[in-house]
Amino acid sequence: MIATPAISNEFIFIKDVAPTILELAGIEHPGDEYDGRPVERITGISFLSLVEGKGHTAPNRVTGIELLGKRAIRSGDWKLVHMPEPYGTDDWQLFNVMDDISESRDLSDDNPEKVAELKAHWDAYAKKNKVIIPDWVSGY
Repeated sequence: MIATPAISNEFIFIKDVAPTILELAGIEHPGDEYDGRPVERITGISFLSLVEGKGHTAPNRVTGIELLGKRAIRSGDWKLVHMPEPYGTDDWQLFNVMDDISESRDLSDDNPEKVAELKAHWDAYAKKNKVIIPDWVSGY
């Protein structure tokens, strides 16, 4: 069932763990309601096919990340990151994570159209998920 260990460049995220475990266990999500109560939809994508060596079947998706005022949006090889001071520049920075895994070379000045595209994705993600940036974080 599990393929020979190998390194993969496929993107998986913490929210993909639950759907993977459910698929492995053969359990389907109950839908919008269970026992008369609403059930939150799972937003992750199972990566069981990757573990089984069949390749990753997840579409090229946009993934939003936020924690304590730090925020990012990732799409394909691109990641737009906003880190407030003193942790970062307090501005959006753009990285190609396949070429620069350490996220040390900000490409935002050379790719303003990619910044705008990912910023629009972030705004949609933040609205959909009702993201609240703490008052003590500047630059939002």
